[in-house]
Amino acid sequence: MLPYYDSNNITCYNTIVTTKIQKGRIKKQPRKLPGAAAPKEYKSRESKLYSTVYLRVYRQTKVFYESLIGNSHRKPFVKSKYFDTKVFLDEFWAVILRRNLADRRRRLAFYLCAIDLIRNSKCAPHEKYDSGRTLYEFYGIAKNGERFVVHIRRGKNGLYFMSCFPK
Repeated sequence: MLPYYDSNNITCYNTIVTTKIQKGRIKKQPRKLPGAAAPKEYKSRESKLYSTVYLRVYRQTKVFYESLIGNSHRKPFVKSKYFDTKVFLDEFWAVILRRNLADRRRRLAFYLCAIDLIRNSKCAPHEKYDSGRTLYEFYGIAKNGERFVVHIRRGKNGLYFMSCFPK
């Protein structure tokens, strides 16, 4: 790629790094590649649950989950703004129970943030395809500034909330 020079602001284009020379200062900026945009992160209104004891975190999330069960007739679900359809929550508990206690506590701490992200996020997820299944990865930031990831799987009968964990 040939360099391009502007009269006020001298900019040299290189294949590795874009260098800007302005008023005697040199700035190096990473080169922007087409299609390599980072996924947007949703800023949650909920904060992470803090506790070093698994049972405290479990009780708080279970109380919230049971309030969601009361709103649905059969399977507990949350209506998603991004998908504009239901995301079922029961698969999450089957996945969580296969983990050890420390990992359960770490994942359950972001449960309220994950539900808020599923309900209100309009940010496009990162999609992964594996053996005919689609896995959507949403990225979020809790109210206190901690980053987390939410996995939603597209199955035969709908969308299922699979997991949430810190990034």
